[in-house]
Amino acid sequence: LSVKAESILAFNGPIMMFVIYSSMMMLAWFGAHFIVAGSMTTGNLTSLLSYVMSMLMSMMMFSMVFVMLSMSLAAARRISEVLNEKADIVNPENPVMTVKDGSIDFDDVDFAYRSGTGENTLKNIDLHIKSGETIGIIGGTGSGKSTLLYLLSGIEKSTNGKIEILGRDLSTLSAKQLSYLRANDIAFIFQSYNLISHFSVYENVVAPLLIAKHAIDEDKVNQVLMSVGMYDFKYSPVGVLSGGEQQRVAIARALIIDPKIIFADEATGNLDSKSMVDVMNIFRRIANQKRITIIQVTHSERCAQFSDRVINILDGRVLNVATVKKFL
Repeated sequence: LSVKAESILAFNGPIMMFVIYSSMMMLAWFGAHFIVAGSMTTGNLTSLLSYVMSMLMSMMMFSMVFVMLSMSLAAARRISEVLNEKADIVNPENPVMTVKDGSIDFDDVDFAYRSGTGENTLKNIDLHIKSGETIGIIGGTGSGKSTLLYLLSGIEKSTNGKIEILGRDLSTLSAKQLSYLRANDIAFIFQSYNLISHFSVYENVVAPLLIAKHAIDEDKVNQVLMSVGMYDFKYSPVGVLSGGEQQRVAIARALIIDPKIIFADEATGNLDSKSMVDVMNIFRRIANQKRITIIQVTHSERCAQFSDRVINILDGRVLNVATVKKFL
């Protein structure tokens, strides 16, 4: 249905424009002959052209209604298919909602986007991350570092092996439990900030609390904003802030739920060098003060230097895991 709608849309415009301009040329041609013959005045021809143009434009807009209707029906069908699709994750019996700490353990983990093809994006991953550590994941484009982040955060499921996050085996968690963990114990910070531009700093920071239907503690909001240096911009629209300031707001939004783990995907990729250093120093400070585990994916070796340990990924394998001193 969607292909049919797109086909109609592709042909509708040119056809309607051809009809309109052909009709206008014919009217002008015959009208000129009538004027020369004395059976029509120039004013009558002008009025006729105006009326016909209005009628043809109305017909064109009316045809667009049918095109949009076809596209809407195709979109509605696709939405219905998505809503009715069954989840791949099966809820386990007697699920447990409690978490231990911000530790992460990978035991011989493989991952393939197309299961059964024999082509693993990640291969034989063994990682053990302590609660409160700051970890940098570094590697070139296509190395698998973002995929590793998706596995670490439970967005993707491993093909083989065991993954434990917050003391819980991900394979034993239901979809509801995973959603609960992401809403209450895990926070994400992205390169593009993902802020609502027409909201104020305050409104963006408290948004996770409103979504989770948690009470807003104004003192806590103020403390979080002060910790990232954004208290003075509390009621400013985020659209007027610089890139570094917007990323600070994104960090505050992550901190407001008291997460045990923060995942940062190229969080400093859009920042200048000074703003990058400021953001990385904030990461270090909150990891030390709040004992939050911070996992960041980055292309930048300079960003990785702010981590306790650096995981170097190459072609889907962990090339090495080193302290910053050894990494340098």
